[in-house]
Amino acid sequence: MLIDVSLRLKEGMIFRKGSPEFSINELSCFHEEEGNYITSIINTPSHIGTHIDVISKDNSILLDRFIGRGILIDVSNIIGQIKMEDIKNKKSLKKDDFVFFRTDWSQKIENDEYFDHPELSLEVLEWLIDEKINMVGIDALGLGRSKNHGTYDRYLAKHGIFIIENLTNLNLIKKEEFKVYCFPLNIENIEAIPARVVVEV
Repeated sequence: MLIDVSLRLKEGMIFRKGSPEFSINELSCFHEEEGNYITSIINTPSHIGTHIDVISKDNSILLDRFIGRGILIDVSNIIGQIKMEDIKNKKSLKKDDFVFFRTDWSQKIENDEYFDHPELSLEVLEWLIDEKINMVGIDALGLGRSKNHGTYDRYLAKHGIFIIENLTNLNLIKKEEFKVYCFPLNIENIEAIPARVVVEV
């Protein structure tokens, strides 16, 4: 069974305070060979919906990292900081895994409470680095809140681990282990790339 864990974008959505909203505008076009036609203009910041934080425009992700084994860590009962003692399946992780943290915070999307999401402790970040995982995802704005958001992103990227933010539907994954298909758009010179993420269970 395939489960889409990427958010559906809608007009007016805002994912980072201070960033512009996502918008779609129709444009009437004409070309002497094609005639009249309608196209849509999408206006969006790169940190929108489900996306991978690449951090530096010089960073690139090898293609074989976009498919792999995933492990779900259920911390949906935690409000505030997610600590090591909150993780019950530590021994399930393997090198090069996708690790998805389920907080169920995506259910609060388009609500101000979405910005006040749980965050990982520094100890958990160090653990993920030590385990040499592939990527880490979360169904919230990020792994950290406020200034920790960018600090955590850069810290993991420094160790070759990239973050997938704003996942959704992690509550539909009923198994701890699954297969992940994560394909960002093929855009160069950008620090965050919108992605379609699907899991197979």
